This record gives sequence, structure tokens and C-alpha cells, in this order.
Amino acid sequence: MALRREAWRGRSITLEDEAWGQLADAKPDDPRSMTEIHEFLASVERSVAADLTPRQREVFTAMVVREVPVDVVAERHGSSRGAIYKTLHEARRKLRLALAAEGWDVGTAGGPS
Repeated sequence: MALRREAWRGRSITLEDEAWGQLADAKPDDPRSMTEIHEFLASVERSVAADLTPRQREVFTAMVVREVPVDVVAERHGSSRGAIYKTLHEARRKLRLALAAEGWDVGTAGGPS
């Protein structure tokens, strides 16, 4: 745990535009799939900007997009791991709802409660 925090000491947690493309697991070869991935990521990015609170946005982008360890995010926010996980959970719930409203099939795992 201390090693993870030390690795991030002095590094800023910012989100560059190209970081959104890293959310896709694989890069498909066919143009149709590539277009769908780009459209989905654009929807996620819009929803993060429009539907999340500033804190949820910061936690989501740090942990999901930038892969910052929860300990580092908690320390930087002056919060506990549990509070950060709850914030991330709520952010993901809001994103699922917003993406489903746009017509994306986001599955039901951990759906709205």
C-alpha cells in the first residue's frame, strides 16, 4: 500500500484527451466496430462531464481512466477508502443510467438500486 502511494507522490492526476481511448479493451480491425467503440467512449465522456458531480468525476477519472490506486485517491481527497469506493459506485450507477437512456446496452450487473 505504501509503495503504491509512493509511486504517485508528486504526480498529478490529470486526464488527457487520449486517455479516454484507453478505456476500450481491444482495438478491433473492422471499421464498424471501431466506430461503435468511438461513439460509446464519446457517450461515456459526455455523461461523465454532464451527469457526475465534480467529486464523482474526479474519482471516476482517477481510478477508472488513469488507474490511480484507491489509497492515493483517498489520501488526495482527505477521505477513506470506503468513502472513495462509495463515490465510485455512485458514479458508475449514474453512468449506467445515463448510457442506458441513450440506448447503449450496459448490462444489468450492479444495476440501479
